[in-house]
Amino acid sequence: AYTTIGSTTAASGGDGRITYQWLRNGSVISGATATTYLPTQAGTYTRQAKDGTCNTTWVTSTGSWVVTVVSVPAVPTLSATTTCEGTAITFTAAASGVTGYDWSGAGVTAGSATAATRASTATTAGSYVAQVRSYLTSSGITCFSAYTSNVTGVIVAIPAVPTLTENGPKCEGTAITFTSTAVTGASGYQWAGAGVTASTGTARTATSNATTAGSYVARVRAYITAGGKTCSSA
Repeated sequence: AYTTIGSTTAASGGDGRITYQWLRNGSVISGATATTYLPTQAGTYTRQAKDGTCNTTWVTSTGSWVVTVVSVPAVPTLSATTTCEGTAITFTAAASGVTGYDWSGAGVTAGSATAATRASTATTAGSYVAQVRSYLTSSGITCFSAYTSNVTGVIVAIPAVPTLTENGPKCEGTAITFTSTAVTGASGYQWAGAGVTASTGTARTATSNATTAGSYVARVRAYITAGGKTCSSA
């Protein structure tokens, strides 16, 4: 926004009606003939006055008004990471030629900073919302862009550790079946151990990789996949 310059106090002297003329960078501004002027461009402004009788030539005011225009920066782009429980979301803003960013939203600490990133206020599973606007400071003036739309980052829950059982012992020639308990919210299970074939999927059971006499060891963990992020239990 621009601020009116000049003075509402009329010029003194002369014996006729005083008229005014504003100039920008030494050039006459057409139609700018009031005691004050609302500039619309950067530049150095001066005001002249005359009364048409005693002073028929323009007299330039003492001093001048220097107007600095600070551009309103572009609305930044805003992105958010998807993380596992215990790790904060990182919100990242991007805009060219700005001084910094002003953050808002329930998922972040509000405030201005030069850093283009901000972490979520918590690391527990859930959705966290942020928005941001950019700002540009010049000559003591700060101008802000509009805010971005709300952007949501997600912290994916780490599932509980499943309980693993097996149906042995078995007679030679019959495989052992390992069974995982169902874990609430799990997308699937990841099998490992020397006694089973490593695999990832929705199956809660795995069979020993041989049927010869011996001992067979297996391990399993649950995982949740959301927003392209997979988070696993121990």
